[in-house]
Amino acid sequence: MNSFPRFKAVCWRIKLHNRLQPEQVMRLAYGFLKEDKLAQEAHNHRKRPPFSIKEIGKNYADVCTWASAIENFKEGALRSGYNVVNISSTSDIDIPHISELNGAVVSLGPTSFFHREFNGYPYYHPEYFWHSAINLWNHTVGHRLPFDAKQASMYCPVVYMQTYPTKLQLRKDNYLPAFTGEIRHVFNQEVKMEYRYLLAELLVTVSFAGVGRKTAWGAGQVDLNFQVTPVAITYPFG
Repeated sequence: MNSFPRFKAVCWRIKLHNRLQPEQVMRLAYGFLKEDKLAQEAHNHRKRPPFSIKEIGKNYADVCTWASAIENFKEGALRSGYNVVNISSTSDIDIPHISELNGAVVSLGPTSFFHREFNGYPYYHPEYFWHSAINLWNHTVGHRLPFDAKQASMYCPVVYMQTYPTKLQLRKDNYLPAFTGEIRHVFNQEVKMEYRYLLAELLVTVSFAGVGRKTAWGAGQVDLNFQVTPVAITYPFG
């Protein structure tokens, strides 16, 4: 199972003099990546860029990068006179042995999914969650996954969910309708171990890249906590 390629990402902390708005951090990141082909193609064709804003603090911003953007981000920051520090990477994440892995708790920051009929979908939907992860993986890792989002949502179903409506400020007078919350997934033990391993890898992927819309603005950020020991399954849906 460990012969599969991994999604590689690095989260950089940019040292700042004051707190910036999401749009300012995004423009800063694009500036660092002005010589990165993937980033410029995404900017010119309104595609997902190879970075996401993980967190913005009083005097810092954490930006996760992947593919060619990993090295190009650091080099671009140095050319621009900014100090960036590698604070975490996917290589730091140890996935528990799959035979012991029960599931995962996913905590979502302000999130909105893509939807064909609406301008955003500010509610949790398992298939939209997995589609976002699988789409990024297939286009970045170079190893097409053997299942789709609908199958993934059955292989790793939701057993507990608590979400709240919110909104994320993008610009001064522009807000993204969204939701936050905690989602508990369990691995279907009847699914072969190879698939469970890949699902765990997808969860690591979104813990760096985020899910859904506007990840380059700081939306869709994921905190991940793998569950090794069996947990009591609660169904709050009635």
